[in-house]
Amino acid sequence: MVASTVPYAYTPNFQNGAVESIAQVGNRLLVGGSFTTVTSVPKPGSGSASTQTRPYLTAFDPTTGVLDPGFRPVVNGEVDAIQTSANGAGVYAAGKFTTAGGVSERIALFNVHNGQLVTTFRPVVNGIIKSLVLQGTHLLIGGYFTAVGGQARNGLASINATTGAVEPYFAIQLSGHHNFGKIAGAIQSPVGATAIALSPDGSRAIVGGNFNHATDSTNKTGYARDQIVSIRMTTALPTVDPNWNTNAFAPACFYRSFDSYTQDIAWAPDGSYFVVASTGGYTRGTFDSCDAATRFDASATGQNVPRAWVNDTGTDSIYSVYVTKAAVYVGGHMRWLNNPYGQDSPASGAVPRPSIAALDPVNGEPLGWNPGRNPRGHGAEVIYGTATGIWVGSDTDCVGAGSGSGCSGSRVYLRQKLAFFPYAGGRAVVGDNAGRPGIVFKAGTWTNSADNRLAANNFNPATGSGGAITSPSNGGGITWSQVRGAFMLNGRVWYGKSDGKFYYRTFDGRNFGPELLVDPYNDPYWSGVQTGSGGAQTYQGTVTSFYSEIPNITGMFYANRSIYYTLSGDGRLFRRAFSPDTAGTPSSTQVTGGVISPQRITVSDPNHGGLVNFSAAAGMFVSNGSLWNASRFSGRLYRASWSGSNVTSRSVQDTRAGGSWTGRGVFLTP
Repeated sequence: MVASTVPYAYTPNFQNGAVESIAQVGNRLLVGGSFTTVTSVPKPGSGSASTQTRPYLTAFDPTTGVLDPGFRPVVNGEVDAIQTSANGAGVYAAGKFTTAGGVSERIALFNVHNGQLVTTFRPVVNGIIKSLVLQGTHLLIGGYFTAVGGQARNGLASINATTGAVEPYFAIQLSGHHNFGKIAGAIQSPVGATAIALSPDGSRAIVGGNFNHATDSTNKTGYARDQIVSIRMTTALPTVDPNWNTNAFAPACFYRSFDSYTQDIAWAPDGSYFVVASTGGYTRGTFDSCDAATRFDASATGQNVPRAWVNDTGTDSIYSVYVTKAAVYVGGHMRWLNNPYGQDSPASGAVPRPSIAALDPVNGEPLGWNPGRNPRGHGAEVIYGTATGIWVGSDTDCVGAGSGSGCSGSRVYLRQKLAFFPYAGGRAVVGDNAGRPGIVFKAGTWTNSADNRLAANNFNPATGSGGAITSPSNGGGITWSQVRGAFMLNGRVWYGKSDGKFYYRTFDGRNFGPELLVDPYNDPYWSGVQTGSGGAQTYQGTVTSFYSEIPNITGMFYANRSIYYTLSGDGRLFRRAFSPDTAGTPSSTQVTGGVISPQRITVSDPNHGGLVNFSAAAGMFVSNGSLWNASRFSGRLYRASWSGSNVTSRSVQDTRAGGSWTGRGVFLTP
């Protein structure tokens, strides 16, 4: 499920500061941050609202919204990391505070029921802790410190989860700045870890932070690792993985403002990939991993592991990430996503996503989920998922298109520093049903520009293809001569038109629904709302360059969460990542989902080893392991082997398929 865009009504309002950390244990939601005052917003019948002093760390019932009266831990500063104990009876807290329960502490264990300090847990750390992860009896800590328990520990350490004593386990030493000392004029920030992400099976930890070198107990020379390191947890003493490195975070980016920029890391529930959130700025059009969300596949190895995908904001920070089976949720200070060509402004393909968003796990394209936060403030500091929904902690008060004067208006909700988006009221994950063999529909013709008919051919790729049949469709009143490429997906025909726009209609094999414009770049809910970043700038996006190509499209099909297409007079096959999710702002004529990547990838080029020249394409589709395309010169149907992402053989005519197969748009049976 993808979460609802309407936040739950009964969550406490944090009157000041920010929410920086969240964890759930049993029927308590634990919240840490820089706040000091909290107002309960109880569900009717659960009590009355009250404002209470609850500095830096508090708890409440996530169902009723009632503050826990017994949980009143005492710390003297911001709580940035929370981790529940193995038995659920305690909660570890760390951050910028220096005392807990009146005792000098950088990290503390509190009784989750009464908030009392557990005095038998006494770690000694000489710096700020940013991340906590429990692994069995080990509590892994990451931050800006150089000693734990009197022993040298640079940025990473393990302490006993019961006593707090330092352990030899996880003694990975981080050193070196990403930028400072290497580039003249670079800003200096502390060296250490900002995030530790343990894989679901516990076999691997990914660590991000400000460092360029990592050393373990087995290799005193260490390894060059720029801002991110993979650690093997399967050995008696965890070690740096010598077979995993990436240059994705090597660019300096805005070094005068950022010494480093990795912020948060989250694993997929099945452990197949992880995603890194980052700040840092970048130069437009570079597709860097600064100010971006970046996916890495867990199976990839090597000394420069490639990114599975990256989604750039246009130089706005992403601070937090959480991954579910259905979506990659990201939070930060961003105004847009899909904006690698922009720099503090929207460029080709940019879609409005104020501060929070959900990405397609397969290709990183934004899903239709777009509740937004405005004003954005510093940003969405933490995203945390539970079995019932997604929690977002921040430093501002409005979910939706609020303003500096308050949260009011349609689809605007007062949720001060904390909002919960439940799965109840959400929606199912978008499928990948790209049609089936049986009938091939052919929209318009290449020989008659006024031909608005929808014709059809029988089609059986296994036993032979039949000829023309009477179309079972009513035609839908569509001017098919204007269509420029089409494909069937999830019970809808998606198509471009000669006007340079993209559309879809539902289609059940006989009848069509109304035509809907696919335009996530001009979201009517956000396009007129000012971003607060100076002048009259709004969240208006910019259509992808794909739209300018639509009038020249000669064939189009869908595969692998991507649109593949050919252009008039061009022998190449192109691809753009595509999210078929359309659950954005509702409209009777427009959908604000259906995001298409601004980046065009050449899949096959006949001039550079490509096996097929597509310059004569007049409609195409994928079925039964083959890419089928019609020739606009002969009208015949040709096929080439299809690997799932590229052609792997030369194109040959299917001699069984008589008649004409050309069309301005060609697509399969729903």
